[in-house]
Amino acid sequence: MSPDITFSMGIDVLTAILLIATIGYAVSLNRKLTLLRDTKGEMEAVIARLAEATAQAHAGLEDLRTHAAETGERLQQGLQQSSGRVDELAFLVEKAAALSKRLEASIAAAKPGVSHSRAPSADAKRQEASRGPAPGEAGLLKSLQGMR
Repeated sequence: MSPDITFSMGIDVLTAILLIATIGYAVSLNRKLTLLRDTKGEMEAVIARLAEATAQAHAGLEDLRTHAAETGERLQQGLQQSSGRVDELAFLVEKAAALSKRLEASIAAAKPGVSHSRAPSADAKRQEASRGPAPGEAGLLKSLQGMR
């Protein structure tokens, strides 16, 4: 045989081997594509469920944000109310302390021979007597006199 025929036959054999390998690869690829097409419906169902779960989570987050905002507003209102009450209580404590000092002074003045360092001077007693008790103090003084 001539070298040209041998070379030509070698190329034909090599081409046939490459064609067989290509056909085998095409068959394998076709099987994988068929499997992918068969599972496409399942994947669409999974994606639909995922989209639904995402929508539900989004709605849940919106509800949570709304609830948190409402709760924050209620807490802020409660803080404002309690702040006002704290101010009122501080005012009442100051008034009670002042009234307590006046009562101590009155008691000290009513007891002869007992001297207290907190006893008011004669001028302070005259000023208190001329001023008279405050409206809230009058009821307290009556209650204290009723206890004697």
